[in-house]
Amino acid sequence: MPYSFSEQRNFAIEQATGDWILSLDADETIDNSRYMTELIHNPANKDIVGFSFPTDHVTQIMTDQDPHVRLFRNRPDIRWEREIHEYLTIGGHQLHSHPAAMGVQQGRILRYQPEITVVHWSYTMTKKEILEKVAWYQKYNKLSSKTRRHVEEKTLLPANRIEDF
Repeated sequence: MPYSFSEQRNFAIEQATGDWILSLDADETIDNSRYMTELIHNPANKDIVGFSFPTDHVTQIMTDQDPHVRLFRNRPDIRWEREIHEYLTIGGHQLHSHPAAMGVQQGRILRYQPEITVVHWSYTMTKKEILEKVAWYQKYNKLSSKTRRHVEEKTLLPANRIEDF
């Protein structure tokens, strides 16, 4: 079984058989999902590769909005990169998910859709648990690849859920 989040997500999209892939973490849900069917069947979106949605992070200490590409076409040139805090690439180039960073991607191959929101529940963590998680990621990022794999083998990391349409 792959170890990094990108490897896990790439393995999952290789198993997908639909034309579109919706990628969610296990602690995320979609608000206003009925709008997604309209997006993927709208002829005006025939050249769009993916859609970026705002994400509401719901915890006891913060709620903010942070867009990520979550709905994208099932194509072999679309892959996930990075071990954690992964992002999508197309042909090796990062798909920028924030409207301000999309540049020429905006409206041509990628579209920001604020009508659909991903709700990230963070397993409804306490403030102490959130701070411990942040500290763990900071420490994890400083470890060597060999040590990371050992940590991953001994640690239950949250599962990712990928659905295809």
